[in-house]
Amino acid sequence: MMKFICVYVVILLASISLCHADGFKIKGKISGGGEGVKVFLTDLSQYRHFYDSTTIKNGEFEFNGKVESPEMRCITIYKNDSQRGEWKSTVKLPIFVDNSSMTLEAPYDSLPTKSSKTVPGCIKITGSPANDLYMKYDKGLEPLSTLNSTLFEKYRVAYYYAKADELGRKNMQPAYDALEELENCKDEIYRYKVKFIQENSDSPVALYVAGTLAITKYGRGEINKVLALLSEPLRNSPKGKALEKRLNSIPVYVGDQYLDIDMLDKEGNTVNLSDVINPGQYTLLEIWASWCGPCRGDIPHLKDAYSAYHAKGFDIVSVSIDANKEQWKKALEQEQMAWLQVCDKGEGFDGFIVKKYGISGVPSSFLIDPQGKIILTNARGGWLDTKLIELFEK
Repeated sequence: MMKFICVYVVILLASISLCHADGFKIKGKISGGGEGVKVFLTDLSQYRHFYDSTTIKNGEFEFNGKVESPEMRCITIYKNDSQRGEWKSTVKLPIFVDNSSMTLEAPYDSLPTKSSKTVPGCIKITGSPANDLYMKYDKGLEPLSTLNSTLFEKYRVAYYYAKADELGRKNMQPAYDALEELENCKDEIYRYKVKFIQENSDSPVALYVAGTLAITKYGRGEINKVLALLSEPLRNSPKGKALEKRLNSIPVYVGDQYLDIDMLDKEGNTVNLSDVINPGQYTLLEIWASWCGPCRGDIPHLKDAYSAYHAKGFDIVSVSIDANKEQWKKALEQEQMAWLQVCDKGEGFDGFIVKKYGISGVPSSFLIDPQGKIILTNARGGWLDTKLIELFEK
């Protein structure tokens, strides 16, 4: 009996070794088209990392490799190779890869693209426990993601196409109601993800999900709460440590003090942000550029907010990231904004304020309270309106 058990253990260990030591295999079986089309194994961004490429031959393709630990990757196909990145013709199929043998079965025309909201049910991926768990997570997230998109569109239409009465006054309440629903949905998405992490604390999928949390809204103290949900081995793994480092390195969380920075006024003199933010007032830090259409398009809204609330304790400081200072000055002449205008000492997205505040685009806005704490990081449109109403009208 003991001899039988020993032989069984040896066989079991050998099978585990074969499964994991030799890495992963992804076998694709594509029906209904795609013959000769190139297939790429990328990261989820589809541009930072291209791990491998192959071609569909006789309806099949194959990737082989090895990962140190299970991780998210993506099957990428450019159906229109001359327009790579075009949403409707770029296949984007997330796949959680571990060192196992995986099979993907899919009709070519049903492969999800960047514009797809969901992965069709006819797409079958088998062989990876990590991917099975990820697909379960994604399926549960799907209705919330769909609702989030629906509510954002509802808000967008109500806000930007609000009807005016006979006196020209727009009824913005439907937009604000839609925005409240949208924010509640975002909170529900956050709670769903946190619950998933908690229930799968030792899975690398939970670590991946933790990295997708929109955490800055909830304050810097949320970092340790999220990390504590992960098992100790996962938290102390290289990827767990990398996540901790990334979360802590995000420059701005709600509740943080604003970050001081040197800027230039219209005459080229150095101005500190701390010199122009008045204690006791609410200040909107507006980061923009003269060449940015949405920035210029939002100026009338900022003028309305400034006019309505400046006397009550609301101020704006606009910081341009224009590399061409003359173009910035020309825009100031055209727009005639009544509040303080300064410019970053750097140039464009290589400038100092972009790096200091960790922004990835303009316009970007931060609302600062009388004590110098950032209380809103997406201070635009209805988000700014409802916060100002809360602060000054209730």
